[in-house]
Amino acid sequence: MGKYFLYGIIILVVLFGLNFFNVVRIPFLDVPDFLSGKEQTVTKTKESVKDIE
Repeated sequence: MGKYFLYGIIILVVLFGLNFFNVVRIPFLDVPDFLSGKEQTVTKTKESVKDIE
């Protein structure tokens, strides 16, 4: 039983690696990009502060 669990983990790791390096496209393994949203928020905040001044 443990052998099959280990095989499942290995398959998930391989699929995640292939998805990460854009070899295949697996939507449910996509890691959300939190940094781009934060950069937009910081940019909008800076622009708002400049407008107030």
